[in-house]
Amino acid sequence: MKKKKNSYIKYVLILFTILILFFILTCDNKESEEEFQDLVENEDPLNVEDSAALDQWVDSSLIYEDEYIVMSSPHDAGIMHGIDDNAGKNIKRIYNGRRINIALTGLDSRMGRRDNHADANHVLSILIDSGQVEIFSIPRDTYADAGFDDTTGQNKLTVVRAAKGRKTYLKELARIAGLDRVHYFMEVGFSQFIGLVELFGVSNSHETLQVLRSRKGLGGDDYQRVYNQGQFIAQMIYKHFGKFSGFFQELLVRGGLLFIDSDLDASTANDIINALEKKGFPKSREDLTVKIKPPIPIRYKVYDFTDENVVNSLHKRIVQFNKDSNQTSPNVPAILNNAINKAVNDSTNKRYRNVFNNLRPYFNQRAWSQVADTSMRRQIRHRISMLLIDAYKNTKNETEAQNVLKLYQAECELYKSKF
Repeated sequence: MKKKKNSYIKYVLILFTILILFFILTCDNKESEEEFQDLVENEDPLNVEDSAALDQWVDSSLIYEDEYIVMSSPHDAGIMHGIDDNAGKNIKRIYNGRRINIALTGLDSRMGRRDNHADANHVLSILIDSGQVEIFSIPRDTYADAGFDDTTGQNKLTVVRAAKGRKTYLKELARIAGLDRVHYFMEVGFSQFIGLVELFGVSNSHETLQVLRSRKGLGGDDYQRVYNQGQFIAQMIYKHFGKFSGFFQELLVRGGLLFIDSDLDASTANDIINALEKKGFPKSREDLTVKIKPPIPIRYKVYDFTDENVVNSLHKRIVQFNKDSNQTSPNVPAILNNAINKAVNDSTNKRYRNVFNNLRPYFNQRAWSQVADTSMRRQIRHRISMLLIDAYKNTKNETEAQNVLKLYQAECELYKSKF
């Protein structure tokens, strides 16, 4: 009996020891886990050397539970969607090849104004040697030093672009994304976005813009919103990348660059596209991933933004959610026609400087793209362009007159093509 008792005690001790060892090993693995990402330093993006840096861990002191936990909506059952459990996790794959980082920024510039808050913040990270693309999507209110006292609540990424300029903004964007630098930037306003997506055949561009800008009505607040934007970018690339070949490649690249402010020229863009094409990109939808930075581990809804029925359903939900809001949409044709009439009066009285000071912001924004009626849109585009050209010529600024003319003619030609 004693022998059996000793055997039993011995068995329990062995089992207990194994459990302790397992616990220690598990804790040790969790504490020592590190994720790496290769970064680039070289000025030539297609011939870069590798570098590596540790991922940035999310600072939980900057996250407030009531900001992002509400993910569901009573109307969810009506719209088909998938779930992405990985977008908010702090996971990075090890990559030893060349990486090109392009900032994609949506500017919240009110029509006719020059202020530039960064409303949408993304980095398109192109893994040239593997033929894959990572999209890092960053909520606009992410903490970043904008030069204000922290008590003001103004130290956030969206304000950095307006307060400290593009150079500082790009550095902050790279830091938050966990990248060493941003090689190129692309900036687009509301009107330019509409023109750009219509170029690729999106007929409900106004509804798409409203869905992608909405923070309320779809659940998840700004985290789901920025994820929706990242998914839209990924889905558009996947759907339309095949169009960037042959004759249409040059036309689409140069045409697309008309709608944005960028330091990426057509030649470099074509080189990047060709390099991806040689790798067979995109082999599948898995070649494009969306990651939220800093990582916020929630379940993100995946909507099919290439399906107009889905977009229209989401738009109806947002309109219904905001039905009691006092906000009204601006009368864009009226705003632009008032600006044109004022410019005509200034031109008649030879106040040419007033003409280009008042009309150039609308021209740069491609503000006419927000006019739904295409005939009226063409008329407004023509009048603004001709008034600017005339004002520049009368002030002996032939260079700017030619720039406006070239952009006007290029856009007119672009919309004659069918993609």
